[in-house]
Amino acid sequence: MAQNQSLKRRVLLISSGILAVLLIVGLVVFSYFYNTIQSELKAKQASYATIATEHSPIETIKETYVYNGDGPYTVVYGQQDHESYYVFVPQKDDLTEDDLKWINTEDGLSKDDMLTIWEEDCDDCQLMSIVPGVVNDEYIWEIIYEDANRMYFQTYFFSDGDLYDSISFRKN
Repeated sequence: MAQNQSLKRRVLLISSGILAVLLIVGLVVFSYFYNTIQSELKAKQASYATIATEHSPIETIKETYVYNGDGPYTVVYGQQDHESYYVFVPQKDDLTEDDLKWINTEDGLSKDDMLTIWEEDCDDCQLMSIVPGVVNDEYIWEIIYEDANRMYFQTYFFSDGDLYDSISFRKN
């Protein structure tokens, strides 16, 4: 009987040890792949930002965003002298100069102005992101937020902040 309990204890210890080793190996492999993917994404974003400075009016990069509308874009916010621009660089392999689009920030609402307009309509909302984008050749602000157990994806015209499109999903 004592031999039987000793055997059970030994099997339990060995099983626990194997499980711990597998868990550690899994975490290490996950971390490696996660960091590799993040490094590749950052490198790709940096290359799109470089393309923006080479083929648009901007000389200095202030911020970059990722916008996923009709297709994925890297949006580069930058300046040249006293002018600020948003440059939209499609994320694709066969990119040409003609694929880039840009707009002077003076031609529309600033990020802060758009947030002010949005906050007036949404009291208890939790902002998740605000990103400039392009949809059907229209410059827009995309705002993603949560309100009353729903997730909202709303786009507003860049020029005046009027609602362009809205979609929402119930959160489970």
